[in-house]
Amino acid sequence: MRSLIALAIASGMAYVANRYLVSRLGTIALITLVPPLEELLKTGATILLQASIWWVHLGFGLLEAAVNLGRNPRSLPEVGFLAAIGSIVGHAAFGVITLWGQSRSGHWLGGLALGSGLHLLWNMWVVRLSEC
Repeated sequence: MRSLIALAIASGMAYVANRYLVSRLGTIALITLVPPLEELLKTGATILLQASIWWVHLGFGLLEAAVNLGRNPRSLPEVGFLAAIGSIVGHAAFGVITLWGQSRSGHWLGGLALGSGLHLLWNMWVVRLSEC
């Protein structure tokens, strides 16, 4: 139950913040501010509520996948499907890296730093792909 509450808090706050940042700054927000913000919200909510980092990250990916699938109809529906799969796989990987970093460093901040770094690289790659 704590993981669901942490997921609801993190995803709700991220949704509002991301919409604001991207509307003001555009793509630059996606590759600079959004990744560490999302990782801080997910990991912070799990720490505060003593929830599961893994389940919150995975749940976040599932919610983001649903958003990707529900966006305006695309001329190529497989793009939405690939974006949804990428959301699930990506956020699951960020959770694994966060847990690994936490275990290696002995502190959740180490995990947060590694998860944020991977998320930054991921978003830079995805934005670059979308420009092709």
